[in-house]
Amino acid sequence: MIRIKLTVVVLIMLAAFSCKQEPRNKEASPNAIEPPNSYKKAEANEDIEIFTEMAKDCDQTFDDFFKRFARDSTFQKTRVKFPLRLSYYKDVLDDSLSIDVIKKSSYSYIDLRENNPMVGNDYEVSFEENGNQMDYYLTGIDNGILITYVFKQNENCWYLVEILDEST
Repeated sequence: MIRIKLTVVVLIMLAAFSCKQEPRNKEASPNAIEPPNSYKKAEANEDIEIFTEMAKDCDQTFDDFFKRFARDSTFQKTRVKFPLRLSYYKDVLDDSLSIDVIKKSSYSYIDLRENNPMVGNDYEVSFEENGNQMDYYLTGIDNGILITYVFKQNENCWYLVEILDEST
């Protein structure tokens, strides 16, 4: 009886440790960095696995940061200061701003790419620099949309710190 239990335990352990996890959608973005605790095959020998850490990628220009932030959902989530402040007007007739906060667990990717099909020809995009702050404006053409994404630099890293929706 003990021999059977021992055999079952050994088989379960072998099955658990022989399962190999491949990164999901590793070809989706050539510049995407795999999340922490992931594994990457070594180029020289595919049987060797190397632990990779999430690179912080600071000391980059805002343009380089934003291109990656706009297209890479994993990177984007690492560069949002949580809780993220969302300010908006509840009513067109009321001038007071309402403020909500978005927690990391409820945050979802915001597609800010230039060729985003959701934006189409109905919007204009512009940037405004204010010292260590950069504002990204998404302005609707004849539709009342005005959303500002506020990015600030902290310890040489850019972060999304606030979303201001002034749409009417």
